[in-house]
This record gives sequence, C-alpha cells and structure tokens, in this order.
Amino acid sequence: AQVLVNDWGVAQVMKTRFAQYGVVAGRQLAKMVKDPRIPAPAWSRVYPSNYGAAPYARLLSRFGIGQVELDVPPFASAAMFAVDDLDVSVWAPYAYIAKGRICKIGSLGAKTEDKFAPGRVCNRECLGILEREPDAAVSSLRTFSRGTTMFYQHDAAMFGVVRDAIAQGHVARLVLSEV
Repeated sequence: AQVLVNDWGVAQVMKTRFAQYGVVAGRQLAKMVKDPRIPAPAWSRVYPSNYGAAPYARLLSRFGIGQVELDVPPFASAAMFAVDDLDVSVWAPYAYIAKGRICKIGSLGAKTEDKFAPGRVCNRECLGILEREPDAAVSSLRTFSRGTTMFYQHDAAMFGVVRDAIAQGHVARLVLSEV
C-alpha cells in the first residue's frame, strides 16, 4: 500500500509509525510556479521545481518518499518531469494553483462578522458550485475555484508536454481527474 502525503507532519508519522507503507509526496509538496498569470517561460526558471534541488532530495529520502505527484505548470517542458530516483505521477487535465483556508461560497450565508474568516465549520456548500474565475490577461488557461482551491484546465500545449514526458519515460502514472 502507498500513502499520499501533502504535509510534513503526516510524512513524519508515516516514517515513524507506518514505515512498511510506501509514501508518495502529493502535489502540495511540489513547489513550482503554477500561476496561469505568468507572462513567459523565463518566470518558471526563476523558481524551478524543488525536486531538482539536492537538499530537497535528501529530505524526501529521509521520509522514505519514493514517488512524487506533479501538476503541469504553464510553459512546462517534458524535462520538468524527470525527477532523479523518484517515480512521477502527473495530474491531468486540471492543475491546482493554490489552496486556502477560507471558502467564499461557505461564507455567503454566514453572519457578517463570520464571513470570510478561517475556522468555521465546513458544511460542503461548495461541492455543487464551480466558480469560473476571470481569464488571466497573459494566458488562455481557464481558471476555476471550488471551495478553498483554485485550479486551471490544461490547454493543448500542456497535453503535448505530458505525452512527450510519458514517451520519454519520465512519468510512471497519469492521474485523470474531473471537477
């Protein structure tokens, strides 16, 4: 069995109490520029993925992490999915941009003093609502929100990059998701 972790606390528990299970680093541990508003590929090079850094590789090794999950960022290349000594899963056709602690939809029916504040009980009001965000001025990526998560839908170029990464053997698993 494998356990997907999206925070270091869970990774530590897995290492100390459940070391017999494989640990997979989820997309929230993959630090890379995924903002659909970035205007050019050069911005991706300013903040490259943390998986290319040797100290981060040592950290993953200490937690027994042997697989990582990645999103497809704007201006991606197949080489971005070549992660030394780790299996890579890629999510498609949506990539998450950011997660927060405040649910806009859940706040709509709240008292004024409780609106847009963290810590309120989640009643899952957002599950039936998909909010289309305004289009980014610099890209054609369609951006959405649901609950506390913002995400975008891949375009044709991004699908081509994923196909190339699979053909080059960089991707061990493709995870298809729906909103």
